[in-house]
Amino acid sequence: MKVLQIVDSKDYITSNCYQHQLHKALKNASDLTLCNLSELQRIDIEKYDSIISTLKMRSVFKHTDQIAKKIGNRKITIYDQDPWESFREGGACINAYDIAASKMNVRFIVTTPWWIDYLREKKFNVSLVNMGVLPEYCSNTPELSSRNINVGFIGSLHSHRQDFLAAIQQHHDVNIISSSNK
Repeated sequence: MKVLQIVDSKDYITSNCYQHQLHKALKNASDLTLCNLSELQRIDIEKYDSIISTLKMRSVFKHTDQIAKKIGNRKITIYDQDPWESFREGGACINAYDIAASKMNVRFIVTTPWWIDYLREKKFNVSLVNMGVLPEYCSNTPELSSRNINVGFIGSLHSHRQDFLAAIQQHHDVNIISSSNK
């Protein structure tokens, strides 16, 4: 499948971990072409099976007319990782969803079920995109269960507190560090 991905910049989709992960998944699953807004005017839209915008929503908001004119009635999927900016008082792009939906054949994809429910209540065509974590964003730290845990205590070390700390130490691999003024 030939997919056109419209981006703010090629640097942004490699420096933002969420954008990078989505881009990598799209690249692995399709014949992907990237373009930014200035390149969009030179693209032959008809040769693509699917169009996805991973532009920041404020960019979609600012350039809705330009995008709509270029894609016509073609369906566009708009990925948004910050939906609240379109709905919160003082947000960067209030009413962006309404404007985009009124001018384009759009499906929104967002990353949380709460926003799916909210947007569906508002009658938007919306789907969930499951976000995973690419291995390069994971650390190779020891499992939590195999780590030493330091427990600190500062204060009067009364006998009931000392018994409690001893019980913790007996049942868990922890180091008790205390500064007592007994």
